[in-house]
Amino acid sequence: MKNITERKQAETILKGENKNLETLVIKRSEELFKVQNELKQANRLSSIGTLAATVAHELRNPLGVIRMAAYNIRNKVNSPATNRHFEHIEKKIYESDLIINNLLSYSNIKLPHYQKVSAHNLLTDCIQLVGAKYLHKQIRVTKDIDPVKDEYIEADEFQIREVMINILDNAYQSIEHDHGRIRVKARIQDFYMKIKVQDNGVGIDKSEKADVFKPFFTNKSKGTGLGLAICHELVQLHNGKIELASRKFHGTAVTISLPMRRSYDGVQDPYN
Repeated sequence: MKNITERKQAETILKGENKNLETLVIKRSEELFKVQNELKQANRLSSIGTLAATVAHELRNPLGVIRMAAYNIRNKVNSPATNRHFEHIEKKIYESDLIINNLLSYSNIKLPHYQKVSAHNLLTDCIQLVGAKYLHKQIRVTKDIDPVKDEYIEADEFQIREVMINILDNAYQSIEHDHGRIRVKARIQDFYMKIKVQDNGVGIDKSEKADVFKPFFTNKSKGTGLGLAICHELVQLHNGKIELASRKFHGTAVTISLPMRRSYDGVQDPYN
């Protein structure tokens, strides 16, 4: 009888130890996956940065030569008939420089530096900042962000600020009529902060929607096609999601979903 009792006690202890060991293995596996995921992302971003810096250097050299040659020829010729062509050349050189700068910005994306961020304050600042740039457009902006007034998210404030400025800037640029409206809405849903920016601008054609987050895609004459690509990259690095709904001539709505807290449980690799 004593042996049976001792054996049962030993089995109970063994089961408990096995459970503790299993819990420890799961925890360490999650931590290892997180480190591997961050290392993979860091290596990927580093490779993109190196490639972009090389491409930028190789493009800027010939652009500099073209700029100098155009300047010298224009000064020597100084003809109204040819000046228009030189102005066109200078404009294209400027646009090329802009593309290179945006490419470097896209390739220089770093892993998020997490901190406690007031979503309400960040959104208010971004709305005021971008709105000041487009005062001449007389666009009505509606804020529906009070439900998150006392809420904080764990995020990289600089990166999320860049995302919001890009999206708001796109909304303003898309409005070409004199009765423009932009609505910014923020809510908490299923432990995510959901931010929606909706405009009544020109909208996006159905055939273009699949490409809007791809680098260098743009339907604007002066766009470089990297704004939404940068937004997409930054939101993914936060384990969030960015979605776009749009109809041609009926406006666009961009929705960002960001985890309220930085979680290491079930971390998914967005590049797999």
